[in-house]
Amino acid sequence: MKLKNYLSIIAVCLFATAGLGQVTVSPLFFTVNDVSASYSFNIKNNDSKNNVSFSVSVSSGSSWITINGTGTSTTILASGSKDITFTCAKNTGALRTGTIDVYINGAKHSNVIITQNPPNPTLSISTDKIVSNNYAATYQIQVTSNASWDTEIYYHIGSGWLSLSPAAESFDKTVKINTTNNTSSGYRWCTINFKINGVVKAQVTVNQEGTTPIVSVSPSSLNFSASGGNKTFNITSSAAAPWNVTSEASWATVSPDNGKNNGTITVTASANTTTSQRTATIRVTCSDTYDRFLTVTQDPAAATNPALSGTV
Repeated sequence: MKLKNYLSIIAVCLFATAGLGQVTVSPLFFTVNDVSASYSFNIKNNDSKNNVSFSVSVSSGSSWITINGTGTSTTILASGSKDITFTCAKNTGALRTGTIDVYINGAKHSNVIITQNPPNPTLSISTDKIVSNNYAATYQIQVTSNASWDTEIYYHIGSGWLSLSPAAESFDKTVKINTTNNTSSGYRWCTINFKINGVVKAQVTVNQEGTTPIVSVSPSSLNFSASGGNKTFNITSSAAAPWNVTSEASWATVSPDNGKNNGTITVTASANTTTSQRTATIRVTCSDTYDRFLTVTQDPAAATNPALSGTV
């Protein structure tokens, strides 16, 4: 090979590497939060005599990073600089790292490394209480989360009578809660904890009655004449648990409105002056969990015939 060919090869190599040591990229490391946002780094040519060309590209596996504008070769004049802006997509999963490759005069110069944090872990459930009779049943809870989660069952009364499917998952999921038959007369209950990284984020309480109801009311309905008055119903509590009584209508009041064990409740209805029958619901809640309802109806007032009124 002739001497001039060697010189040509050397000249090409020198051009390819020229300016590498004269170029600085700053910053080389980014740690960003989970939201979609844009950031910039600077490529500076510290050579006061020679221009340099550069190109930038996102490395394989970093598709969540987008370089704003063109990533093709561009010239930076002597002593000049160029800001490169990139955008990170919203991170809905785990911690991730991506890379932007920087080339100067066609040669690899440096990597800009971007680490994006995951979102703050959150978890919510569609209900925090399930009340079941003594029969085997399946209930569903919707879990909404942006992270991986698992569960634990803490039995307060009884054990092994409930199962979950799935018991651990990532992100949003419908969880099936399966109960077995409760053949005993007593009630049983448990708490299901939903956790992220060992931290309880949500809880659901499952209460299952036994063959004997926790609380019952008798009779299940009362009827009043239009003039109103007082009537009673009985509460029977097998668990000797506290109960509360509330009326959903102002014209039907209850006394007493709370108690424990068994009790007799007086319902007082005011006079109905309208020509329409009216209905109220009375709710009996035991241990803030078990609800029983009593229906109260009241007859309408007698209609007045205008033709029969006046002086004869």
